[in-house]
Amino acid sequence: NEVLAYHFSTGYVVRSNGTVYVNTVYDTVNGNNLDALCDCILYCRGNCIRINRIDDEKLNRAKVRMTCILDGSVTARVADDSAEYGIHQGKVIDLSKLDLDRVRKEIKESPYRSVEIDSLRTFIEQTLEHLISKNCTRLPFSQRYKRIIDRYNAGGTENEDYHEKLLQLIEALKREQERSTEMDLTEEELEIYDLLCQGRTLTQAEEQKVILAAKNLYQKLQKEKSKLMVVDWYKDSQPRQKVSTAIRVSLGKDLPESYDRVAFTDKVNLLLNRFKEMTEQGYGWVV
Repeated sequence: NEVLAYHFSTGYVVRSNGTVYVNTVYDTVNGNNLDALCDCILYCRGNCIRINRIDDEKLNRAKVRMTCILDGSVTARVADDSAEYGIHQGKVIDLSKLDLDRVRKEIKESPYRSVEIDSLRTFIEQTLEHLISKNCTRLPFSQRYKRIIDRYNAGGTENEDYHEKLLQLIEALKREQERSTEMDLTEEELEIYDLLCQGRTLTQAEEQKVILAAKNLYQKLQKEKSKLMVVDWYKDSQPRQKVSTAIRVSLGKDLPESYDRVAFTDKVNLLLNRFKEMTEQGYGWVV
């Protein structure tokens, strides 16, 4: 009661978000007229609740606007049970459909940037999960995202720079998703290619041979999958050795000579472990 009396005697009512409303309670309400004072309190309380409700509605609208822009790149996909290979997910993120200029404008003009950024971060995290599940060599994009967030949380980045770095990351993810089309490779072939190139400096001619090696290996394993990748093939040494041999024979025909014996064996084991990992996780090379 003393706190309420203080606020009204000074002529102010303060609501939770810090907005101050000037009142004329002191001038218009007689201290002995408790009914009038209660009416004023209820009136001010009603206005505060109404304004809070309006603010909540504005925040929700801002969130919906950004979500609609981002969802333009997300499409539902029906899993194809007949497909022999594939990462079966309920949604596919196609960044080519995302209008980054519109996203940038929405953030710049919005009075609720924190809401817009929360939506943007959720979208980035979903995109990273989607892309990395298809190609494990994309993990550095996730590490880049973590550095952006950590630096901002530590106070090392201004808001404007923080927003722009997130948008630049999306631009980089967009280019990455377009790479398989530009190279005329499937996502599966691209991952094999990236693993074969990882840690190596190749000439243009050698890159073309590695592209051919990735294509031929994927097609060979796809064609012979029923024979090679039997149920729980990765748990038994004999079928696992058959898969390893198939990888070795295919790569031996196409990889450039710059892959010496040690490098060649390392790549065979790298691919075998990746296929094993995918099977264990229930996608990719699953019968």
